[in-house]
Amino acid sequence: MTMLWLLLTLRILSGVLECEGKTVRGVLSSERAKEEKGQHLTSFWFYGEPSLIQYKFNATVTTDGRLYLYRDEDWRDAAEKLTCFDKISAARLSFDLVAVEANFTFSSHSPEIWHVVYAELSTCQMETFVGQPNTLQYELKLFNPDQEGNPFDHFSVEERGLLLFYQFVVLVYFILACIYGPQLWQTICKEGPMYLVLKLLSVATSLQFTAALFNMLHYQRYSKDGEGSPFLLNLSEMLEVLSALGMLYMLLNVAMGWTLAGSKATKLSNLKNNPMVTILVLGLGAVQAVLALWEQFQSSEHQTYHAHRSAVGMSLVVLRLVLALVFGGAIYHTMSKERSSLRRDFYLSFFKSCLLWFLSYPVIVVVALIFPAHLRNKVVTSGVVLCESLAVVLLYKLFLSRSLYWEVSALSALSLPLRMDRSFNKKNYS
Repeated sequence: MTMLWLLLTLRILSGVLECEGKTVRGVLSSERAKEEKGQHLTSFWFYGEPSLIQYKFNATVTTDGRLYLYRDEDWRDAAEKLTCFDKISAARLSFDLVAVEANFTFSSHSPEIWHVVYAELSTCQMETFVGQPNTLQYELKLFNPDQEGNPFDHFSVEERGLLLFYQFVVLVYFILACIYGPQLWQTICKEGPMYLVLKLLSVATSLQFTAALFNMLHYQRYSKDGEGSPFLLNLSEMLEVLSALGMLYMLLNVAMGWTLAGSKATKLSNLKNNPMVTILVLGLGAVQAVLALWEQFQSSEHQTYHAHRSAVGMSLVVLRLVLALVFGGAIYHTMSKERSSLRRDFYLSFFKSCLLWFLSYPVIVVVALIFPAHLRNKVVTSGVVLCESLAVVLLYKLFLSRSLYWEVSALSALSLPLRMDRSFNKKNYS
């Protein structure tokens, strides 16, 4: 388990050295172009007029090669071509690389993926290279038109709007933290009847907020240079995984009666009496670490934690459904042994809030299928973040308000936490 998380951490650190996004750097290779029947450089969701491709060589020499642009469906068909000439001729557009630095503009009247491929005159020739093959360092920048119609927007159609979304999420988290944070901290410090539940919930929420903050910082930098910060992007993914594990650990323990069995149950040491939850969460951590590593290493471009377009991403969807079944079984088993109507009513309210957290990801992934392909990533990313955040708010309201939780928790506590009434005024119990 430790080794898996160490490998995931190393993968995150290696993201600092990777160049991804819409400013792409690399080496144009004659040998690779000949071997692959065209060297694939990158792909990008273009939309509008004018769309811009800008290249620059880090040398004073040029090449006799060309850049070929394929639409996504043409590129998939070209990959099945038997001959090199058929594959190259399937390109919709091509541009000569006659200068050290140049710009190319074209139009994409509908949102679609375009693949950028490099090939030379000798790529499709049967003869071997005479002399030294060409190797040339390059920098490639891709732009969409901005709101004013100028080709200065680094964001693809698939990513446009994510910066504004994460700015909104971070702002809301910050405002809520300023309003309710001090009172929540006082409640935890008083060690009320369920302060450990609030601790775990607050840690998971803090990790989620930090992940959103890192995503915002990445996209802010990305909007300026087209690269962003792969390190922050990978780190935010790891924090989202840890946040999900913390939430799962807390939810399953509460579902199995933790903190509802008297004052002794509020101690963290009592969790040792329920090793099933610990084993399940550690096993889930190992599975998610393997899936995250698998997904990152099998793709040349970064995949977010909510990626769902690959077999690995879909396995995360199935995993969340399995966890929902496990959680539902734990709740049902606990409620079947409860004689107190107050506790059964609490578990019912608790179950409804948690169901939103467990099922938001699978349901939104299915709902996203009805949207156009270029909108699905934004629908899944924003929908999952909003639904999981709403579930956390509902749990805080259930735990902090004058609710059934306080009636069935350890009533011998000297002080009870803050109250959030309908007017959202905070009052302390005495």
